[in-house]
This record gives sequence, structure tokens and C-alpha cells, in this order.
Amino acid sequence: MDYKYNVLKRVRQIEEKNGIKYAKTDGRLYVTLKVLYTIIFAYTLAINFLFILSNFIVYYGSENFNYVKVPLVTVTTATVLLIAAFIIMRFKNKVWANYVSGITNILVAVFLVLTFANIMKDSLGLFGYVFSFYWRHAVPILLLVILAVWLTVIAIRANVKTDKQYKKVIENIYAQYNLSAENEQLSEEQWEEFLENYNC
Repeated sequence: MDYKYNVLKRVRQIEEKNGIKYAKTDGRLYVTLKVLYTIIFAYTLAINFLFILSNFIVYYGSENFNYVKVPLVTVTTATVLLIAAFIIMRFKNKVWANYVSGITNILVAVFLVLTFANIMKDSLGLFGYVFSFYWRHAVPILLLVILAVWLTVIAIRANVKTDKQYKKVIENIYAQYNLSAENEQLSEEQWEEFLENYNC
């Protein structure tokens, strides 16, 4: 929903007056989580880029390139989707954007972990994987998913609560306007103009 600034201002006033508090996308918690997410996102991007680059340099043009082709395509696709999810996350006030970025982050994480786990198997390593698998891929990707889900939950919850309160305020404004205008019918354009000029 697109909010009118002055109506949204009234919503925030009512929430403050009634002591309604919840995490918002412009709040300290969300901003802190987003900074942490951005740091881990940048780290994951760098690791993925180094993996793609090193495999191209080492294997491109050789007979062994066929063995790394599938992981390369998977990691490249996953990296592009991760960037897309990061960009979509900027539309934090849109419910669809929060769902899309959250789901994309989870799916990409699953594909990346499975791909790197398959490549980095080692019977002498920790739980059957090379030690570097954990600090390069498993832990950062797990943290990325946790933060992405947390950010998504905060954004969706804030959107739902704000929408609900926003609709109530609009209904109250309409009822007040109708009383003062002696039941004069408003056209859609008049109502939009009234909301634009509404002073809380």
C-alpha cells in the first residue's frame, strides 16, 4: 500500500499516544541487522567470486573443465540471485518484496551449501568436510539466512501492523469529513486531494 505522508504521520502519532511499539524498518534493530546482513552478504559475494574466478583460471580450456562446469553455473546463478534478493530488500515497505527476498535468500543458501559441501568432502576433515568449508561457506551462509529471515519477519510484521492502523485512520478521517461536509458525496479525486492536504 502506498501511504500518504501526513496520514502515516497521524498513524505514528496514534501509535505513540497508545504506547503501541513494534520493530519497524526504520528502527534501530532493523538497521543493525541490515548492517550485519550487508557485511556477511559482501563476504559471501567475495568468496563466491573468488571461487568462480579461480576455477575459470585453473580449469578453463582443460579437459577437467567439464567437472567444474555444473558447480560454476550453480554458484554463478546463486550469486546473481543473492544480489537480486539484496536489491529487492531495499523495497522494505512492500510486503511482496519482503517475501521474495526472504524466500530467495533461503533457496540460494540451500543451493550454495549443497554445492560447496559436495565439492569439499574430506574423510579426514571435520564431519566429513574440509575445515575451510565451515568458515568459508557453511557458517556465513547460515548467518545470512538467519539475518534475512529476521529482517523479513520484522518488515512483514511492521507492514501488516501499519496497514491495519493506516486503514483505521483513513476510515476515521472519512467519517469526520462526512460529518463536517454534511454528507456531501466525494469523488475519488476529491478524496485523494483531501488526503494530500489533510493536516493532523
